[in-house]
Amino acid sequence: MFRLLLAAAYILFNVLAAVAFASDRRRVICGEPKTPRRMLLTASVLGPFGARISISSTGCAIGRNWFILIYLAMAVHTSLAIWVFFYL
Repeated sequence: MFRLLLAAAYILFNVLAAVAFASDRRRVICGEPKTPRRMLLTASVLGPFGARISISSTGCAIGRNWFILIYLAMAVHTSLAIWVFFYL
């Protein structure tokens, strides 16, 4: 039960990250104020896979440091997922 709840929360965080980045891109195109960087940074750390998919599908222009952070978060999340699902 614990693993299922953890997996559901993880999927939710990734979906929310994807929605946050897609919403930011839509707001830029429509001329509205951008989403604060702090919110996007938090979303990319909590849901790096959703953020990466959203960035590549919407063509969002982000800096090189963000890509490094997202890939680092992806590595950490993958390591934690392996540890949780195989060793707990």
